[in-house]
Amino acid sequence: MPLDFSYAVAYGPHLLIFACLLTVCALKLWNRYSSRKSLPPSPPQHFIWGNRDLMSKPHLEVALSRGHGDILTLVTPTETVVVLNTIEAATEILEKQSAATANRPSNVMANQIMGWGKTLTFSQHDQRHRRLRRVIGSALNATAVKAYIAQQEETTALLLRSIALNPGGFLKDIHQSVISLIMEIAYGYTVVENDPFLEVTQQAMRYLTMGTMSHFWVNWFPILRYIPSWFPGAGFQRRGQNGRALREKYTQIPFQAVVDSLSNGHTIVPSFTSRMLTEKGPYDESREDAELVKTAAAAFFLAGTTTTSSFIASFTLAMALYPELAKRAQKEIDERVPVGQLPSLEERESLPYVNAFMQEATRMYPPVPLGIPHQATEDVTYQGYRIPKGTVIRSNIWAMLHDECIYTNPHTFNPNRFLGNNPAPDPRKYVFGFGRRSCPGLHLANNGTWLTAAGLLWAFDVSASAELENRVAELGGRDSRDLYRLFEPRGVSIGPLPFKCNIQSRQPDIPNAV
Repeated sequence: MPLDFSYAVAYGPHLLIFACLLTVCALKLWNRYSSRKSLPPSPPQHFIWGNRDLMSKPHLEVALSRGHGDILTLVTPTETVVVLNTIEAATEILEKQSAATANRPSNVMANQIMGWGKTLTFSQHDQRHRRLRRVIGSALNATAVKAYIAQQEETTALLLRSIALNPGGFLKDIHQSVISLIMEIAYGYTVVENDPFLEVTQQAMRYLTMGTMSHFWVNWFPILRYIPSWFPGAGFQRRGQNGRALREKYTQIPFQAVVDSLSNGHTIVPSFTSRMLTEKGPYDESREDAELVKTAAAAFFLAGTTTTSSFIASFTLAMALYPELAKRAQKEIDERVPVGQLPSLEERESLPYVNAFMQEATRMYPPVPLGIPHQATEDVTYQGYRIPKGTVIRSNIWAMLHDECIYTNPHTFNPNRFLGNNPAPDPRKYVFGFGRRSCPGLHLANNGTWLTAAGLLWAFDVSASAELENRVAELGGRDSRDLYRLFEPRGVSIGPLPFKCNIQSRQPDIPNAV
């Protein structure tokens, strides 16, 4: 009887893919188990899936901070992750050994399929990344950012005016204010009401969050990225292509507007992009550094909008939850800032309690609680442990800033900890990242957030709504260790869940005064 090969012909490609996946999984498992002895301790894990269930938990930064020591290992069939829970561990591994820990892991869905791997935040630590940092660093060093202070002051005034006119829309106003400032600085672009470009950027950010936080099989088995989008079960490819198209629009539209204005000789609003494109002579689109400038400008938006708006929303929440402490900061402003005048950066050093209130809000609610992951490009050692090349390294900033050995009574909101002769470490040293991947925009961010926070204290009395008070009581009160549940449970950058508060103007006729 002749042999029937129809089954093999019909299912051969599927069997081949399955065999490849099985081989990759077996190799990963072998590598994982062979190197485990030298790694830091790991929580209990499934014999196949490792710690995947733990890594999928909401508020992962909190779960990893409790009962796991200063350093721990998480494993999945395809990945080994070392989590650093203390400032000491992060300093030793990410700062002192930064030459070996400055890379980023390759998230296939976000970095390769959607294309976010080209950006400053997620790119590999190679020559291109170094050039990108130099380009951005030249525009955002401590001296250069002084050129943006007037824009930051104007944006703060407009935000206060918007909140005074419509207190109930304060969260939306905060987000739009931050976006408007970043777009003006990066591109000279003025955001208008219902701006279609904002919808593009917000969709692009949603796809990025989905790509980094969702557990796509292609991240576990990178070979799947070669499956075409029409193949059964390849819906991730279609999602990725949609995300890529949005990312390209978000980087290209405002950049192209500057290019067109330069090419046509039109008068343009000075911006980072226009300055970088013209500083070496007339703009030429074929110039090698044009793509770098476009990527660098997009980095302003990616790195600046979500984290800054998250912090300002968190600061407003702190004003609502601790109004008696906010009043002390307001008293300091009233005594040291001229009547009817918004606090300026020139007065920053004369307002120590305002600074301490900001530091405590940063410590309690870090906007990127698990940091952006690093990856070791060489074996590194710490306290007798060996962290092998290729290991992903996460800095648990939330755990560091709630370490009771550093910050006494860490769940109590206490600005006084940053005052006196022996102040606690400034949390802003850590929330901007570590080593060669620290955020190059920290000076711009510090100036902008200070102006906004001080402006909110100057302009408004904020108190918790009955709904917010009830929620806080359910969690155990203002000093509860469970207050983190007021915040988004997942995301690279997180802020408070939507909340209501009572906002009353402290100044007469704010819409006209500012």
